Amino acid sequence: MGLFSAAGLLAGCSSGRTPATLAGQVEAWSSSTSFGNGIGVLEADSANVQTVLADHDGAKELQTVCLIFGDDARTANENLPTPDQQLTDELAAGYSDDADAASDCYAGAAGSRSRLDRSAQERDRAAVALGAALSRMQVITGKTPSTTTTSQPGSSAGGDPFA
Repeated sequence: MGLFSAAGLLAGCSSGRTPATLAGQVEAWSSSTSFGNGIGVLEADSANVQTVLADHDGAKELQTVCLIFGDDARTANENLPTPDQQLTDELAAGYSDDADAASDCYAGAAGSRSRLDRSAQERDRAAVALGAALSRMQVITGKTPSTTTTSQPGSSAGGDPFA
């Protein structure tokens, strides 16, 4: 075997290679960032805000939920950029709207109905943007990532973010 063909063979075995296709790159990014789970966490946070409001649980409880929501939105944003600019833009818009919603929610907990209304509008916009991001992921990879935030006992997903 010639020196160049042996070197090519060894290079092809490297586990640190970047996938050649956009789909492969996006799938690798999704796996390394727990993308689907992050979307699920933000969806749950948004639902928790609505639940606390509907149950009239009080300002401190609402502020706590809003702080967690904001932290989760900022954490998700730290995983950007993605290998695809359109996906990055959609996620950035959704994460930004969720962070703004959390901030307005926290401020609104002190009794500002207008800030709570603004938070609801921002949560709605974020849901649309994150839904578009999930659709974009489906277009790129042919798969939609799971957004569940817990693993089921006996699950055979094996860390597959699309399971």
